[in-house]
Order: sequence, then C-alpha cells, then structure tokens
Amino acid sequence: MSNQNEVRVCVEALWGLPSCKVAGREVMRQARVLRKDAGKQRCLFVLALLVIVVCRLLRRRKRRSYMNESHLEILGWRFRCFETYLTSLNPGSFHVYTRFYPHEFESLYQRIAHRLDHSRNHIAPITGRQRLATLCRFLGHGSSFTYMSQELCLGACTVMKVVYEVAEVVVQKFFREVFLLPTRSTWAESAEDFANMWKYPRGVAALDGKHFECFRPSHSGSPFYNCKGYYSIVLLALSDAQYRILMFDLGSKGKSSDAGIFQNSPMRTYIESHLDDFPPPVRLRNFGVVSYHNLADQGFGQKVHIQRPFNIVQASCNTGIAHFNKCFSRQVWSTHSLNERGLDIPIVSAQGGL
Repeated sequence: MSNQNEVRVCVEALWGLPSCKVAGREVMRQARVLRKDAGKQRCLFVLALLVIVVCRLLRRRKRRSYMNESHLEILGWRFRCFETYLTSLNPGSFHVYTRFYPHEFESLYQRIAHRLDHSRNHIAPITGRQRLATLCRFLGHGSSFTYMSQELCLGACTVMKVVYEVAEVVVQKFFREVFLLPTRSTWAESAEDFANMWKYPRGVAALDGKHFECFRPSHSGSPFYNCKGYYSIVLLALSDAQYRILMFDLGSKGKSSDAGIFQNSPMRTYIESHLDDFPPPVRLRNFGVVSYHNLADQGFGQKVHIQRPFNIVQASCNTGIAHFNKCFSRQVWSTHSLNERGLDIPIVSAQGGL
C-alpha cells in the first residue's frame, strides 16, 4: 500500500508541472531517488510516459475563432464557380474545372452521397456536392491546400480535412470495384491491344516505376532520398496498352530501385503464380515460338515473362536493334507518363501539408 501511495504522489506531482520538458526532468530526479528499488523505478517510468502523452494532447493548438473573420462577408461566394459551371449549358467548362462532365459527377455523387452529407451543425455547412468538388479540384489540378483555401474562401485546415475525408470515402467505395486482379481475359485483351495499337506482338503489359516528390517524413533519415536528389515515394505500376493500371505497389522508399521493389512486391508473387493465365506461346514469323511477356526497362532482370530492351552496345552496332529499343522504350514510357500526367493524384497526395 505504501508503494501505491508513493507512486500516486509522484503522478500527482508530474501532472501539476507546466510542460513535458519539466516533467521529463522530474522523472529523472525521481528515478535517481528510487534507483535502489527497481520495481518502483519501472512503475514510475511507465506512469511518467503516460503523463507526458496526456500533456502533449492537452498542448494541441485549439481553434482561435469559429470562422475566419475575412470569410464572413463572402460566405455567399463560396463555390460560386462550381455551382455556375454545374448548371451551365457548356459541360466543357465543368470538365475543365473538375475533370468530370456534369452527368459523370452527379453519378459519382449519388453513389457516395450518404457518406458525404453531414447533419447541419455549422453556421455555413459544406454540402456533399461541394465536398466532392473540392476533392476533384484538388486532385485534378495538383493545387495545394493553401491555394484551395484562398480559391474557395475556406480555411486551409478545413480544405485538408475535406480532401482527406472524401478521398477515404472514395477509396473505400470504389477500390475493389476498379482495381480487379488481372484474369486470363484481361491478359488476352491487353495483348491484342498491344499488337493493334502499338504494333508490338506478344506484349501484355508495361512495368515501370515513378518517383513522386514528397516532404521528408519525420525521423525517417535518408531512406526516402533518391538518386535524383529529392525525397520521394515510388509507384510501381503494371499498365495495359490503353494506359489503364492493372496492378500497382505504392509507398516504397525513394532510395529503393524498381527491380528491388518488384522483387519484394506481391505483384511479382501474383504474376509468377498465375503465368498460366497468360496467352499460350505462339510462333512469331521466322523467329520461332515467343512467349507473351511484360515490357520493362533496363533496371529489371530478364525473364521469360519480363522482357527488357537490348543494351546500349548492341543498339549502337545495329540500326534495327536501335529502332526496336526506341519503339520498346516509347511504349513503356508513354504508358506510365500519361498515367502520371492525367491526374496529379500521387503528387498532391504525397505533399500532405499546407
């Protein structure tokens, strides 16, 4: 009982200290006093850590005002462009603003409206359509939270919360619907598209990685610092001939190579365990039987199901090989660069700040 009383007195003393730094010094002082009793010392450290966590929570910055005073006089102008374009007779203007046509936007909204519409507990609530428009505007144009706050006359923190909330709803609702695992018919359709659109027989998909710049995560050291001289995360994607992503691995550290990421990725495990789903090998003119394969760059290893271009020495000695490398690289680069430029989703998502 005496031990419990001593611990309680220590906790009450720590709770009354003005800051975590002072609490830390007090913990060390009490530890030196109790160094002869290991049980008391361990108990004190555990309780002190709990107190420090609570202190940090209490120190979080609170809102200084219910609403930014500069926004009060222009509440009626919020989302005026969105409302005007939505009801405009020119759907192209709305498409430029949100990257959706009005009927597409409305169809998307109807599927997630029950998750976006909140109860009215604010003097100027943001409707579900406005929340979805904020996400579309943010992702479609690669804007920052600060720029969006000035455009919409909202607080930067409000814009950030809306974007994260709606993005989470969209992912939960549509991820499994959009990113289906490739099947036998998927590979066959993609192989036909590669032959017809790119004049490349026996190709089923293009594999490549892209670095997206991000702020350095706290206490991360150098693993996110890549060879190009900035902090990044890596998107490793497998795309078909129509620039549609079939499989992807997102979030690897910037210093990792594409081949290293693929080697440890579930993508490799799935592909190698489903090679029977690829179209069967067939004869290619006078070159013999050629298996269907994925196209990759020089960073990947040569395998039956992964083909890369010829090396520079071979290409410099043979114009035919050089032309093949040019066409081969164009297919890989075009597929992934168009996916990257179509929407700035990975770039703005990696910012994560104001």
